[in-house]
Amino acid sequence: MYIMVLFLILAVLILFGAHYLIWFSAVRFFSIGWRMSTLAKKILAVGLGFLMVSFVLSSLLAHYWQGNIFARFLYGVSGFWLGWLVNSLLASAAAWLVIWLARLFNIKVNRATLGAGLFGISLVIAVYGVWNAFHPIINNISVKISDLPATWQGKKIIMISDVHLGHIYRADFMDKMAEKINAQQPEMILIDGDLFDGIDGDSLDELVEPLNKLTAPQGVYFVTGNHETYLGLSRAEHVLNQTKIKILDDEIELINGLQLIGVSYPAGNAFNKDVARAIQEAGYNIDLPSILMYHQPTNIADAKKLGIDLQLAGHTHNGQIWPIKFFVQMIFKGYEYGLHVEENYSEYTSAGLGTWGPPLRTGNRPEIVVIELK
Repeated sequence: MYIMVLFLILAVLILFGAHYLIWFSAVRFFSIGWRMSTLAKKILAVGLGFLMVSFVLSSLLAHYWQGNIFARFLYGVSGFWLGWLVNSLLASAAAWLVIWLARLFNIKVNRATLGAGLFGISLVIAVYGVWNAFHPIINNISVKISDLPATWQGKKIIMISDVHLGHIYRADFMDKMAEKINAQQPEMILIDGDLFDGIDGDSLDELVEPLNKLTAPQGVYFVTGNHETYLGLSRAEHVLNQTKIKILDDEIELINGLQLIGVSYPAGNAFNKDVARAIQEAGYNIDLPSILMYHQPTNIADAKKLGIDLQLAGHTHNGQIWPIKFFVQMIFKGYEYGLHVEENYSEYTSAGLGTWGPPLRTGNRPEIVVIELK
């Protein structure tokens, strides 16, 4: 409880500080000193104050007024502002750096032109980020697995994670993604958590048809992520039970000699889980080749000790918005994205297919991961 309160206080302080810096920079850049009228400063302050709380307010509105176009529009706009805010902070920092260097070398700089140019660039990058967020790439990788059965040699497995179907990503998006996925003719499809985000009831039921379009000879499998625990596991299961998707809840599916291990995300208020114990209690056989699905790229040492051949994860979004990637990299100790091969152990963390919060991506691409087994 205390940790949550401290986190909320810290989040409020960061948001307030970020918006104050934008206000301060805008006043100094565009008012030629402090000659901007008091009324204009107040209007700017009120506007930024509203934007500061808009994402929380729009999230509540979208949750309690689900399916309403106006509520979803406000949610999208406030989310876009959060993404643009990061770019704007970088633009402000760059502008102040240029001004400081100009003073140092006695060079005259037009603050209004400098500010308008850098804020304009930050807006262009944010708009590109929105386009990028809805145009995923097909990322082809190959993974070697010891003692891989002949029936799996050269076969393709598709892995997706963090689709975040909800207020932003709707049934039409999943319909297009199902078409892209099926076009790869995968032997098996794996969904590694955070399929849903912030919706329930009829809005969830609308997703059944596009999810049912996913087809693969050896099936479609799913493990929960943190957003399924926020939504409520029973609600996610209600939708998935109407589809061909099989939920692996700390279970092992033996498919033509290959162990597919699905470990659920920690339920309730837990942050950590004894993944090794969950794998062993599910009936793991160290002598058989194995693929582990667990939503976040953690418990790497445990997986290695158990002799897991391939571990698949998502959760990180690869930072989603630059430069958040650097913080994510520190948290997950270099396993925040990509393929890592260490002797007979391989691990892949996907950048994810959707977004959370700001509906934009800068600095990385959303992806559908096609894994060829060798």
